[in-house]
Amino acid sequence: MKILLVNKFYYLSGGAERYVQLWTRLLRERGHEVIPFAMRDPRNWPTPYARYFARPVYFDAASEPESHPTSGRVRRSVERAWAAARSLYSLDAARRISRLVRDTRPDIAHVHSYGFQLTSSILSALRAARVPVIQTAHEYKHICPNQHLYNQRTGEICALCGDGAWYAPITTGCLKGSRAAGAVAVMESFIDRELALRRHGIDRVIAPSRFMRDMLLDCGWPSARVSHIPNFVFPGDFDPTREAEPYFLFAGRWVRHKGVLTLIRAMRELPDAKLVIAGDGPLHSEVKNLAQEQANRITIVGFRDGAELRDLLERCLAAIVPSEWYENCPYAVLEAMAAGRAVVASRIGGNPELIANGSNGLLFTAGDKRGLVEKMAFLWQHRDEAARMGAAGRSLIERRYSPGAHYDAITEIMRGLTA
Repeated sequence: MKILLVNKFYYLSGGAERYVQLWTRLLRERGHEVIPFAMRDPRNWPTPYARYFARPVYFDAASEPESHPTSGRVRRSVERAWAAARSLYSLDAARRISRLVRDTRPDIAHVHSYGFQLTSSILSALRAARVPVIQTAHEYKHICPNQHLYNQRTGEICALCGDGAWYAPITTGCLKGSRAAGAVAVMESFIDRELALRRHGIDRVIAPSRFMRDMLLDCGWPSARVSHIPNFVFPGDFDPTREAEPYFLFAGRWVRHKGVLTLIRAMRELPDAKLVIAGDGPLHSEVKNLAQEQANRITIVGFRDGAELRDLLERCLAAIVPSEWYENCPYAVLEAMAAGRAVVASRIGGNPELIANGSNGLLFTAGDKRGLVEKMAFLWQHRDEAARMGAAGRSLIERRYSPGAHYDAITEIMRGLTA
């Protein structure tokens, strides 16, 4: 098949991009032609289709590449206002994806994250071109206007929109602490719901977790249009036989809802333990300052990917995933298990679907620093148990989260829609 793969970013920004990277590799290995569509960005992976990509949309300085030109306050304000307007419905993205479809004639489109940058305008374009569309729901876009079921202002989980109060971001300021940003998100969400759900702009949604599937069904998506298929990894990319070294590992984006600050504070009560923190993000300064207080036991290594990240995973005692939002099917857990490492994770969202407490890892209540300390202390003191859990996790990856099983499940849906 000729598959159009759509995601707003075409470089490693988070879990959605990790999946796109692995799925592209798997499809090509199985003989399919993959045609990417995303925003233009100097960080993008190389592709001959880059000339079709949409104009970039940046909402804040943190999301811009280093090569993006700086501008004065007035000009930047104008740029932000224009970006907000384009976040509702991007005519540029619609025109460019239409041109790509016309020139390449894909059999099907597999859409991933598109909200606010590419916008649901791409769904209109694909429907007009009669291209079937499936989407993997990496975030809660079809449920929550800010996409995370998390109030960025208060640092708390929020399900108001999922309960029917779609106007909530305007009153709560849950997106960037701004009611104006919330109003834009509400309008964008209304347009998307109309195009994606009511006008069948998306033929089938793939939910990587049962938690995501249930949330979609509760919000009005018919069961016939939602399928639960978990993410996957290539087990052969990881060596689970390496001897563990005495350190815990956090690898992820430095944002509040990933729980990195709770983890650093928990380390204060583990005077013998060591922690390596990989990644980067908006909390860069706060993470570094807090970690500096325990510089003899906490090591910051910055962003790591590929062989460097695998090396850290394969050597750690256990991976820590202390998320304080509804995780979906996180690669932080899957990759740690593939590396043969135990996982300490918060009992929230899709995490309990991946981790059986006491079998391949340990679970604690999200945001509970005391609970996190207890689980980490247990593994630090019982390293044989950490090894046993790591082996169980690796076995689970090979049985349930393999490329073959994932490929068969997705392509069965694709064949049904293109027959």
